[in-house]
Amino acid sequence: MAIPKFIIWEFFVLGVFYFSFFLFLSLRGTDPRKFLQGIALGLCLISFGFGLFRGAGVITENLQGGSLLANPSPAYFNNIKEKFRETINSNLPNPQGAILSGVLLGDKASFSNEWKQKLSNTGTSHIVAVSGMNIVMLSAILVILGVAIGLYRRQAMFLSLILIWLFIALVGFQPSAVRAGIMGSILIFCGILGRRGASFRVLVLAVAIMTAINPILLRHSLSFQLSVLATFGLIQLSPIIYKKVKSETLATALSAQVFTLPLLIYSFSGISLVGLPVNLLIVPLLPAVMILGIVFLLFGLLNAAIAAILAWPVGVLLSFIVWVIDVFSKIPFAIFRV
Repeated sequence: MAIPKFIIWEFFVLGVFYFSFFLFLSLRGTDPRKFLQGIALGLCLISFGFGLFRGAGVITENLQGGSLLANPSPAYFNNIKEKFRETINSNLPNPQGAILSGVLLGDKASFSNEWKQKLSNTGTSHIVAVSGMNIVMLSAILVILGVAIGLYRRQAMFLSLILIWLFIALVGFQPSAVRAGIMGSILIFCGILGRRGASFRVLVLAVAIMTAINPILLRHSLSFQLSVLATFGLIQLSPIIYKKVKSETLATALSAQVFTLPLLIYSFSGISLVGLPVNLLIVPLLPAVMILGIVFLLFGLLNAAIAAILAWPVGVLLSFIVWVIDVFSKIPFAIFRV
């Protein structure tokens, strides 16, 4: 007899509850041993839920995408995502709308072949995806906003962790978004505990768990491999660069680029010679694009007239991004083939 899906979801809800509850207690200085016990219980419940989903055929192994989750999001999340698409298509032209759909929803279907080639030539394909780098930048902004409204830094980080996963739920628990959320959450979680030095060990644990659930990820999922390398770069290189440039956004962009470059060259047999300057111009704008884009989409659920007004500022930033990519993609020998 099949287990009803609502029972399976209860294990996820309970796991997240225990995880969040004991995390909240840790912020108040409770005994860390109780905190670790609660975290362990939460993770066990979540893992058990994954096992039940796998038994029910919800979790699959997809050779093409290396998916962790086939279609776990409830219908209302899918309906919200579809409404987001309609709001973008109604208020922004292409390719501006396609870029926002890629950054926030992970959609790439709206891009023409010409624009896919332009993104490849300028080394900016990574910006049109819900990536670990984008998630980390978004969490950094949420922490700053949380501190600005009067929260302690650890409380603001905890709030950003919750909002990040709410965002991932709203975009439909896409496999790439889930993986990016896990990678980004590693850094946030270690920051909450005040153990940024343990980030690498937690990253290794997360990779081990994800590849245990779906070993095919390790070989067939380029997005997974890039997310791991980008997160590794954020852990190891970003603090060093930050001391020099005093810009968290720039440090994030450069460290992710450095660590993913060898794999990109191997996978695509080439390197964009204009990728670094283009990314230096574009990546610092991504946090503003994400925040303005999220506000624009949320108001789009409520009122079309307000959404039309809010589309203007994010549209200006997207138009600049489009212009930069278009100009640099036309430079002769922008791509060096190896």
